[in-house]
Amino acid sequence: MTIEKYYHNGPNWAFLFRHPEGGLGQIVIDKGDEQVTVYPVWSVRDYEKRIRGIKSGDVRKFSLEHQKLREGLEDIYRLILSWQLEDIEKPKRLFTLNRKRAKEKYERGLQQIIEGAKIYTRNWDNWNPERL
Repeated sequence: MTIEKYYHNGPNWAFLFRHPEGGLGQIVIDKGDEQVTVYPVWSVRDYEKRIRGIKSGDVRKFSLEHQKLREGLEDIYRLILSWQLEDIEKPKRLFTLNRKRAKEKYERGLQQIIEGAKIYTRNWDNWNPERL
């Protein structure tokens, strides 16, 4: 898992990870004065089935109390990992002439997202929401 700070230096973070069904799982975090708003998201492209889509869960709010926030984030992470391709609402059809090349390009892009965010990577055990 990689933690990426929003590039405009706002109080926004995203936990990025590969989803077991493919694509990119994200836990997007917006920090307010007294609470954190969390958005669970999974974006996927399946070139064999020729579909693309996004699955998002209910927005959740947590206090800045460290333990409750950590437990909430872990629950959201497990929720996203449990999602299946069938859970994507109204998947869109992928139109591409060269599925193999398009899939390779997409996979390279996912890898670059994960590797490119290393500068912001933090140890999950030491992550502290008060430092957002």
